Amino acid sequence: MTQVIIFTNENGGVSVCYPTGELPIEEVLTKDCPENAIIVENDSLPNEHSNFFNAWELNGTAVTVNLTKAKAITKDRLRAER
Repeated sequence: MTQVIIFTNENGGVSVCYPTGELPIEEVLTKDCPENAIIVENDSLPNEHSNFFNAWELNGTAVTVNLTKAKAITKDRLRAER
């Protein structure tokens, strides 16, 4: 299992940092990420909902898809397709 670093960015979205492996993930966390960043397993992210990446929210130690934001993304996509 691959570990990644996640945190809420200044826009209110979720940022995901995929370390290269050159440094231990804990060192990347302290060196390059904000204080609210945490290490999680990549499998715990809602990757099956990657179309809604901009609707992801960090709630404690879990990333969830905000349904209101996901609906807005879908509406925008449908408008663009018309």
